[in-house]
Amino acid sequence: MFHSTVPLPREPLVYGSSIIIIGQGRKSLYLGDLSFQYDENNYLVVGLPLAFECSTEASPENPLTGLIVDLDTSLLLELINKVDDPVVSNTTTKLGAEPVAMSDHMQDVVGR
Repeated sequence: MFHSTVPLPREPLVYGSSIIIIGQGRKSLYLGDLSFQYDENNYLVVGLPLAFECSTEASPENPLTGLIVDLDTSLLLELINKVDDPVVSNTTTKLGAEPVAMSDHMQDVVGR
């Protein structure tokens, strides 16, 4: 779990294979010419370790809170190999990371 009450400027950061869920606040990621955000409405899936530049929106009134679920890369590769026709939905997926809209089902899981 993580928590911050101060905004953090854009700086380099390495993300491991993980699912990152934001309960409150927002983070912006930059990878080359690409940029995207994730927040309480979008979680981030990182399939392999990647170096991003990252900034954080947070304040004492609206702190950043979140949860990181580390993924076992060997298990992840095993699951990917079992998929008959993997779908690549956009450029960030091809790079190994993608923000995903928080579904009702995922929201229920996180809430529990």
